[in-house]
Amino acid sequence: MLYNVSFEVIELNSLGHLLSYDPWSKTVSVLLDSLYMPNGIALSPDENFLLLAETSIGRILRYWLKGPKAGTKEIILDNMIGYPDNIRLSDHGTFLVGITTTRFQKLLPPCGSSELVQPAAARYALVLELGLDGQIVGTLHDPEGRLTWAISDVFQHQGRTYLGSTDLPFLPVLEVWVS
Repeated sequence: MLYNVSFEVIELNSLGHLLSYDPWSKTVSVLLDSLYMPNGIALSPDENFLLLAETSIGRILRYWLKGPKAGTKEIILDNMIGYPDNIRLSDHGTFLVGITTTRFQKLLPPCGSSELVQPAAARYALVLELGLDGQIVGTLHDPEGRLTWAISDVFQHQGRTYLGSTDLPFLPVLEVWVS
């Protein structure tokens, strides 16, 4: 499965949707379409908007659910250094974004080769902390991947920060979050 994710990123198709399900009427409506590998949806604390990662193009969108901008989207971050995965609310009301890998550098096989080369990702860990306005208010880096890398999810609970990875069979836990 994870092997296929790399090809999804390389393919750059915009076949994704953001859907809304109404449990009373049992209907589904399309809120957004033509999304690039939509992933990592998180509601704001007041539920006025949600953030959504478009993983394959390194972008984060805000979709307004309530208020004068309801039904509209805004680009919060674009052309990011890496591929954003899941987005979660932190213990103190900001958003935490796991970056799975830095952007792929080499996508094409050597000249004359008929094999498709899967890009190798560097062992780099990056978490972004976004304020409710979408601005970066903090980061967590492990540029050599000594503790972890390929962060797919960041979750805080009772003062601890858990770092999920697509590549590792264990879950690093930080006792203190200092961004």
